[in-house]
Amino acid sequence: MNDHQNGYRANLENPESSARTVKAPRGLHRFFPDRGFQWTFLLLSGLILLFIVLPVAKMIIAANPSIIFQSLADSEITASIALTVYAALIATAIGFVLGVPLAYLLAKTSFPGKRLIEGLIDLPLVIPH
Repeated sequence: MNDHQNGYRANLENPESSARTVKAPRGLHRFFPDRGFQWTFLLLSGLILLFIVLPVAKMIIAANPSIIFQSLADSEITASIALTVYAALIATAIGFVLGVPLAYLLAKTSFPGKRLIEGLIDLPLVIPH
């Protein structure tokens, strides 16, 4: 082993011996060093989750299980659910197959019309439905 490798190994064995050893922050401190911002972020995230979870939980709790099972036994409803899942899988596959190469191309290269394509990609996010 050369001196660089020995020095590196010594630093791994005894991290206090190196003046350059820095402990990485763990948990949310790595992203949000300020405690106030951290609590604000957690509170707002929790509120958003409640807006999503509470209506779904209320709908599940309020439903009569016998009606749910009776509805699931109906072939028209199961066909509708299957079509929805199938369409979602196809849309996800198409988005993945077309989106990943396009994202790589936009991130790694520069070409004429790049800003136009980026604008077209952002357009559905800007226009309300």
